[in-house]
Amino acid sequence: MDTDKKIKKNYIYNVTYQILNLIAPLLTTPYVARVLGVEQIGRYSYISSITTYFITLAILGSTPYAQREIAYLKGDKEKYSQLFWEMVAFRTLTVLVSCLLYGIIIIGAPTEERMLYILQGINIIIVAVDITWFFQGLENFKKVIIRNMIVRCASIVLIFLLVKNESDLAIHVYFIRYTFDWTGNDMGIFKGISCPYSL
Repeated sequence: MDTDKKIKKNYIYNVTYQILNLIAPLLTTPYVARVLGVEQIGRYSYISSITTYFITLAILGSTPYAQREIAYLKGDKEKYSQLFWEMVAFRTLTVLVSCLLYGIIIIGAPTEERMLYILQGINIIIVAVDITWFFQGLENFKKVIIRNMIVRCASIVLIFLLVKNESDLAIHVYFIRYTFDWTGNDMGIFKGISCPYSL
């Protein structure tokens, strides 16, 4: 009975968050397109598409694997703690490789575009500390989704307050990418899980 209740709650949290994700672009896209203009939006979209390849490389399919294994081991804290740190180490390694390759792209980019590449590239680093998969494996959706919703709403408000003209593209990149991406991270959880390996 408790399991069914938990599943229903997780379902409601997910549906609510997905609805917010659908509404958010409807609120911000017309405003951002009008303020930044077609050229700036094009720059953002192009660089974002390139960065996505390197984010995919950094993740390297680890998310579904980690979710499945954490769900399987969640009754054994010692084992899922070991898996947790193994995944953190693995993602750190793939992020380093991805960042090195992305650095080549930045060096080859036009000077005026480099700052946008760097801002977008921070998303690659975020992969190393993104532990959303851990909470999802433990089926603790409430903590992740409520925080995501709060930060998502805050980012919408800040976009309207701070993005005022074409020169504010970097601000848009920050709030549309980082405030959202960082919501999956809870640095405090690193202290709460003992590392089984001696350094």
